[in-house]
Formats: sequence, structure tokens, C-alpha cells
Amino acid sequence: PMAAFGALASPEALYGTSGSRVSLFRTAEDVGAEAGGLACAAAVATITAMEDEDIGGQAARLGSDIPCPALAELAERHPPVGEGRGPGAFWALEPLRNRET
Repeated sequence: PMAAFGALASPEALYGTSGSRVSLFRTAEDVGAEAGGLACAAAVATITAMEDEDIGGQAARLGSDIPCPALAELAERHPPVGEGRGPGAFWALEPLRNRET
């Protein structure tokens, strides 16, 4: 059997801004009841494997070995893109509404 696992952490002040609880969001109690602990065990095993195999360190080394000038070029050619940046191989593009602000 398979069990999905995901998490979103948000302060109550932000979570409550919609005025009502959206059924897409589940509480910790709901997750335990639905997955029976299987999804949590799989998530812990994944995190353990990532730590054991130094995935973060590998990404940092890869990012320092492979520069990404294409992100800067993309930002220059497309006005909605502010800049590309990030540590290691964890790159991201900054979306903009207005380059002036």
C-alpha cells in the first residue's frame, strides 16, 4: 500500500486569513488517522537516507562545480524574471511584477 505525505507549516495568523478552513489542509491528527503512521515512517526513512548520503553536500558541490550563467541570461531576456540565484544546485528564479519596484 502507498500513503502520501506532505507538510505545510504556517502560523495561525496566516492560515486563518481565508476566513474558513479549506478542506485541502489537514491537521496533524487527520494525517495520523488517514495514513496510520506509514507515511510518517516513509518520510523519516527518506530524511535519514538524505542525511546518510549527504544529499545537501552533494548539491552544494555540484552547484560550485557547475555555474549557471543561463539564469542570468534568462533574467536579462524576460522582464518578469528578476534574477536567478541559490546555494549549490538549489537554484531559483525570482518572479517580478514590476522591475522598477
